[in-house]
Amino acid sequence: MIPNVTNKKFKWVVGDACSFLYYWKAKHQQWRSLYPNPGSDMTFLKFNEATYCTIQISNVSGSYIGKVYSGMISTSSTIPIETKHLHSGIYFISVTTPTETKCLRFVKL
Repeated sequence: MIPNVTNKKFKWVVGDACSFLYYWKAKHQQWRSLYPNPGSDMTFLKFNEATYCTIQISNVSGSYIGKVYSGMISTSSTIPIETKHLHSGIYFISVTTPTETKCLRFVKL
């Protein structure tokens, strides 16, 4: 039997922790995927909730390549990122929202 873990504010059932973490990640993860990765001429960044964001690309040495997008994203939006002008290699796509910045690795074929 799985015991209950209790404090003054919350009552958690240990067996439900994985369900809770899955729910929290799905609810609070603002972007779901970068695809195709690796890619050649175009890649897409799919969001699952509305947010304001700035998307930038830098190369593996950290040099700024350019800004891809800046503005409001609606729920279930997909932002196209043109990559045909990039040389083959590893790049980082930086996604900045009001609450966090994430760096996603992209491989250009």
